[in-house]
Amino acid sequence: MAKENNAILRKMRSLQRTANWLRICYWAVIISLSLGAYYFLQPYIEALSGVSKQVNSSMDSLKEFREFLK
Repeated sequence: MAKENNAILRKMRSLQRTANWLRICYWAVIISLSLGAYYFLQPYIEALSGVSKQVNSSMDSLKEFREFLK
């Protein structure tokens, strides 16, 4: 019975190691895909950032113009 228990425990430990490696691979794929998507989308994100800065500067100049009119 002890040999049978030992065999079962060894099998469980082996499955646990496999599950750990699969979990590591899973997260590595997710992180890699995220970084790849960011690399691919970076020019678009920077373009939107530039547009946002232009809108903010336009709003600031509009506020200054309104203050000038008062």
